[in-house]
Amino acid sequence: MSNDELSDDNSLSIDVRKLHSDVKAAYIQYLFAQKNTPFAQFLSQFIGIPSLIAGFMLMIFTSSPTDCAGDTGGDVLLSIDFSCILPVSEILFLSFFAISGFCLLLWMISNVTNEFEKDKLLLNLAKISNFPSSSAKLIEGREERVLKHVKSLLIEEK
Repeated sequence: MSNDELSDDNSLSIDVRKLHSDVKAAYIQYLFAQKNTPFAQFLSQFIGIPSLIAGFMLMIFTSSPTDCAGDTGGDVLLSIDFSCILPVSEILFLSFFAISGFCLLLWMISNVTNEFEKDKLLLNLAKISNFPSSSAKLIEGREERVLKHVKSLLIEEK
């Protein structure tokens, strides 16, 4: 065996080890992104759901049973019902509803962004592991096929 053949074998083994380490790093990065929930998504659930429940509970238990449209028949200044002028329970309900709506919107945006990032990492993992690009573009079952391919590469390395 000549030195050229030995150096070719050595460079090939270095390339294979680099490929396996790149695949392993991309696989770990994908698994990390898949398991972690973004902080905005967690925060929006932590604030949004309780504020919606609190708003409904406030509306149910503090609704005013009085009729504000009735004629007082006397001195108007003495018979003013301030709960008719400024319905606090309705204002608080709308405030809680607005907060929970904003949190729901934040949760949806965070969820879509997280899914987009995971898809990007999955396609990067498919590219690094030399997964066929025609199969990686198919949506149905893509994750399972790519992960199965990567696991077989990582097991093959050991």
